[in-house]
Amino acid sequence: MWVFVSCCWRVVCLVRLYFDVETFRHVECQAFINEKVIAIGVLEDWTPYEETSLSRECEFGIFSEWSLGDEKVVIESFYDFFRSLLSGARFLTVVGFNILKFDIPLLKQKGMEYKVASLPELNNLWRIAGLMDFFQAVLPIYGMRFKGNNLKNLIALARKVGIPVEVDIYGTGEDVTRWYMKGEYGEIEKHLKADVEALRVLDLTQSIPKILRISQKSDRDGG
Repeated sequence: MWVFVSCCWRVVCLVRLYFDVETFRHVECQAFINEKVIAIGVLEDWTPYEETSLSRECEFGIFSEWSLGDEKVVIESFYDFFRSLLSGARFLTVVGFNILKFDIPLLKQKGMEYKVASLPELNNLWRIAGLMDFFQAVLPIYGMRFKGNNLKNLIALARKVGIPVEVDIYGTGEDVTRWYMKGEYGEIEKHLKADVEALRVLDLTQSIPKILRISQKSDRDGG
C-alpha cells in the first residue's frame, strides 16, 4: 500500500526524491547480515529547485512491513515506484543521508535477494538517477572525519550560520528499534517523515554549500 500524505506540484520534469530506509537487525554490529528493511520513507518533489518551493507541500509516502505484509513486498513496491519515477521524469535526483554507504547498497542486496532484477540491472537503475549524499558532502566540515556527522548536527550547523531550517528530526535509530519491537509503527512513520522533510529543507535552502563557504572563509580568516 502506497500512502499519500499530500499532493505535489507536477510542473516540471526535473524531480527530486528524498528518501530514508529504516531497518531492524537482531545483532547491532551485523549490518547487512540478517538485516530486515522494515520501512522506506519517500518525499517526491516536482517543484522548481529553489527555496521558494518550500511553501509547496509534496507527496510523502511510506512502504512499510506493517502496511504491506512483509519485506519482500516492501522491496518490490519500492522498486516499482522507483522505476515509475525514472520513466516519468526527464531527470531524477535522489537525495539522502549516508545513502551511498548504507541505504542504496542494502536496497541493491534486497533487490537481488527477492529477484527484482539482476545486479547489473539494479546498478543501472541507480546509475540513471543523480545521487546526492549529504553525509559525504559535509565531510570537509568535519575534517574528513565521520564522528559527529549526522543529520541532527547538520541541521544545527545550518541554524548556526543563519539558515532558517525550521524542521527537526524525530527520534534516533535506537528509538526506531525500540518502537519496532513494541509495535509502535506510527512513531517510525513520524521519524521517517521528519527525516525526509529535513533533507528537503536543507537541499532547497542550499544549506551545505553555504555552510562550506562560511567554513572556508573562517579558515582563511583564521577564525
